[in-house]
Amino acid sequence: LFLVETESRARSRGDTIIAEIVGAGSAYDPMQTKEKKYAGNSGAVHVIRHACENAGIAPSDISCVAASANGNPGLDSVEASAITELCPDVPVTVYKNKTGECYGASPAVSAVCALIDMKQSRISGNKADYAVINDLNIVREDKQGVNTEFLLINAFSCEGNCSSIILKNYTG
Repeated sequence: LFLVETESRARSRGDTIIAEIVGAGSAYDPMQTKEKKYAGNSGAVHVIRHACENAGIAPSDISCVAASANGNPGLDSVEASAITELCPDVPVTVYKNKTGECYGASPAVSAVCALIDMKQSRISGNKADYAVINDLNIVREDKQGVNTEFLLINAFSCEGNCSSIILKNYTG
C-alpha cells in the first residue's frame, strides 16, 4: 500500500514524500469491550492524548480526524466522545464509509486514504446517512484546497484495542 522509511532514505532515492508519522498511541481498555458495554472513553482519550504528546502538538492542532467508526453504536459513541472532548471543532472523515469495514486492515486502508487526501489537498466527504454522535464535525461533502497539517487516524476495536497515529503533511 505504501512505504514507510526514513526521510534520508527516501530522499536518496528521489522519492516523493507525502507525510511523516510524528505521533502514535496505543492501549488496551478492558472497559471498551462487548462484555463491559463500552463503559467509558478513557482508553480512546488516552491514546489520542498520547499520540499528540508524542507528536509535540495539542489536540487542537489536529487538522482532520479519520475516525475508526466501525458501525458499532457503543464503540462509535466512545470514539465520538473522545473526539469531542479533545478536539471538538476538528473536521472528521470516515474512510470506511467508502471502503467498508476491513477489520485488521482498516487502519492501513484509512492511512492510504489519508495520504491521498493530503497529497490532493482535500478532506473526503461522507455522504452516508447515519446518525452523528456527540455533534461531531462530520465532513459531508469533499472539501478541496485544504492544507491538512496534522491528521489523526484512529483504530478502535470491540475487543478493547485502541490505537491512534498522527501524520504530518510533509513540506520538506
